[in-house]
Amino acid sequence: MWKNDSLQLRIDRAALRRPAAAESDLEIGFSVDGSGKVRNWCWDAGDAPHAGKELPPELVRACGFRTAGGYFLATHLSWRLLGDLRKTGKFGFSIVANDSDAPAHRNVCFLTPGVHDAKYSDRY
Repeated sequence: MWKNDSLQLRIDRAALRRPAAAESDLEIGFSVDGSGKVRNWCWDAGDAPHAGKELPPELVRACGFRTAGGYFLATHLSWRLLGDLRKTGKFGFSIVANDSDAPAHRNVCFLTPGVHDAKYSDRY
């Protein structure tokens, strides 16, 4: 997914701000396929059972569509997916936009370091 047009979101659900990946980190991605269907993927969810696969509708709902100049995407993440974030109210996050217009071409734009270059939350 990350090699094509997509968004990646990494959330430090416990606001630990560690220089390496932490068990409370969540990394998910979204893309809109050629038919307009929104796809999602969970790369990292600590010890949660949904890491490494598509997230079910009870954890994430998404809608999107292609436009003349790009995409529109809206998502709703379940509190169950976000862990203790609701209790503490503290978290860190970063987002990456992957833009691929050709097989060997990829542009990456990110809010802060800590997702694309390495997995560390002390930068976001």
